[in-house]
Amino acid sequence: GTGIAFVLPVENVVGLESQMERFKQEVKDQYF
Repeated sequence: GTGIAFVLPVENVVGLESQMERFKQEVKDQYF
């Protein structure tokens, strides 16, 4: 039902946020 449809996007958002943090760190290491 709606539970699965709601939980999966939340997990994807959390994954994207963690990837963005890692990406920001890599950019800082390269350019600063």
